[in-house]
Amino acid sequence: MANTSQRRAGILTMSIDSTNYDIVSDANYRLSTVSRESLTGLSGVQGYKEMPVTGMIKARIRDSGSISAQAFKDMTSVPVVMNLANGKSVSGNGMWNTQAVEVDPAEGTFDVQFEGKSVEESGVKS
Repeated sequence: MANTSQRRAGILTMSIDSTNYDIVSDANYRLSTVSRESLTGLSGVQGYKEMPVTGMIKARIRDSGSISAQAFKDMTSVPVVMNLANGKSVSGNGMWNTQAVEVDPAEGTFDVQFEGKSVEESGVKS
């Protein structure tokens, strides 16, 4: 058995609504968090404001004869799970597709982006 304890990046798997897809590239995620913006005025720095930020999981998927690109447009309230090469898992439940599906037939690819209230990572080694 191969020792993959030093693997940090590369190979990953991704499932959307419990279906696995072939991932080509451009896999990214944003954990659910907050954004902060400094507040300043004529009297100086006055603090900051904090606003919620949606979690996001996205990737470029390889098209196949069994995939309906149209179906991605209608996906709302679905689980999305990305398993990373370093052993971490990134997941969100109740996610919705926020990107219009635009297929590149020359490469057989299209991009999907899902956002939701909660995207978390697990399997983080301390």
